[in-house]
Amino acid sequence: MDYIKTYAGQDDLLEDYKQKKIKSEQETFRTEQVLSNITNIFMEGTQIILEQVYDIVGFSQIQNVTYHILVSSI
Repeated sequence: MDYIKTYAGQDDLLEDYKQKKIKSEQETFRTEQVLSNITNIFMEGTQIILEQVYDIVGFSQIQNVTYHILVSSI
């Protein structure tokens, strides 16, 4: 069916290309908007969250220095 539509220039292939290009540019613009709104990334965020979880679970009660070093390095 597509062959019949495009045979002898009956369908505007350029219009399809333009539509895809516009969509790609819109996606790029949205991505750049999202990324520009990120002001700070804290690498220690997971450590802060996990420390609170470990405290709630009771792992903070373990009195082993090696264990605390291993847990804090996660």
